[in-house]
Amino acid sequence: MKAIQEALNQFVSIRLEHVAGSMLANSPEYKDLMKDCNQLFSILHDCLPKEYIQTLYDYDTNTTLLQGMVESIMYEQGLKDGVCLNQILSD
Repeated sequence: MKAIQEALNQFVSIRLEHVAGSMLANSPEYKDLMKDCNQLFSILHDCLPKEYIQTLYDYDTNTTLLQGMVESIMYEQGLKDGVCLNQILSD
């Protein structure tokens, strides 16, 4: 069962990367939001004293990791829901 979970995790990771690279990268709304986030990060970076810069980077890294976890869990649940829906509709 562990091998199946690892294979699923790898599939989800590859699929999310594909979606991000092909679909989100072409979305004007995504590009605008990413630009805004980068500008806000730069403003915070420039305003903070040097001793807090690493904390800002750590925060950014941790929020990115959290977002990745949420996306993976949601994608996996969507797959499970799709299988259940398929079973319901085929009965």
